[in-house]
Amino acid sequence: MAATIERYRELAHTYVEGVRELLAPSPEVTVRGVPPPAPSPDEVAEMAARLAPVSAELTEVARERLDAADPQDRIAAENALLAKALTDLQVCVHLLHLAMAEEGDEEAFARGDVSGEESLDLADLEARCEIIIGAETTGPVRVRGADLPQDVFQARAQLNQSVAQTLEAITQRTGDLSQSTFAGLLALGGAELARAVQLIGLDVAEMLGQADKITRLYEAFREFVLRTYETLLALLGQQVLHGIAQQVITWLNQVQRGPQIYEWLAKLYETPTIRREVTGLVAQSQAELPRYLDALQEVQTLDESHRQRAELIEKLVRGLKFFSSVPAVALPQGRLFMAATYVILTAYIVLTGADYLDAERLRFLDRVPGVPQVVKTHLAEGQGAERSERAAEGSE
Repeated sequence: MAATIERYRELAHTYVEGVRELLAPSPEVTVRGVPPPAPSPDEVAEMAARLAPVSAELTEVARERLDAADPQDRIAAENALLAKALTDLQVCVHLLHLAMAEEGDEEAFARGDVSGEESLDLADLEARCEIIIGAETTGPVRVRGADLPQDVFQARAQLNQSVAQTLEAITQRTGDLSQSTFAGLLALGGAELARAVQLIGLDVAEMLGQADKITRLYEAFREFVLRTYETLLALLGQQVLHGIAQQVITWLNQVQRGPQIYEWLAKLYETPTIRREVTGLVAQSQAELPRYLDALQEVQTLDESHRQRAELIEKLVRGLKFFSSVPAVALPQGRLFMAATYVILTAYIVLTGADYLDAERLRFLDRVPGVPQVVKTHLAEGQGAERSERAAEGSE
């Protein structure tokens, strides 16, 4: 895995440099009052051609990092894939914009025929680049000294409260995100959804069809459509997708007929059961105060980690709407492609929430030590360690 991480770092830096070059704004530096020429369409297409294989390999190596032994490596890999999907998407938008401008249809963005980059909320390129190369990570959340519990009784109460708040916050965020993707799926229609589910995991190039526009920029645009899709697939993997894609349609039907989405998620995740189990563990533990403080710290870190991930997912949910407005001559099956990406993203949203909560019925990912595991690790193992220490002291 060390070699994989090293290769990832090399690829990440190469990818980020290539993206910055491709998406660089028009130069403002002038020579004798004359700005240097912007890159020609062929030059931009060449940049994209160099970047595409780097993007593909980076996705594959990031996917391998999802199996790392260290959960922090796994979390970083997931966040990097989300940030990369957004970045590949931004490259798609940029290339399509340039391709349409080359053909004299640059007014299409202004008319609203095709969503522009501003509407995709992709201006935070540098922040995403930092996530991709691994310079930006979720650090521990420090509880302020004045808020620290002073004894085990207070620590138990505060830990229980933090667990309850974290369970609710993760369920709420997951519900908000799912509501958006379910709405997008409903707008597409049942026939498109059924076909999209059948095509997930198959040759996406075949799914997209043969486009009428075959200039180098249009070809580069479609190449990065594939890169975006492959990055999304990597978040779950083919094996998980085969087991969950059809389930997304079942979830959609349940939400349509049944309770509010937040109630539906609480039942799916069994959050009341999780809360009771954790509360019982806290009540029975004989661990000492430092162990409770560690557990409290890590539960709050989990909450912050999920919040940051939800922000990336939210931008993806909004950004993927771009494909619904792409002209059929550029992307013949744009709506079908968007349906497939929404199914994948819906599955990921629900499953990553389950991962953070250790939801027993949805143990598909198991990359994040969830709330119950964190509490059990610190209190149960801590209790055993403290008993061993006391026994050793008694034998001296």
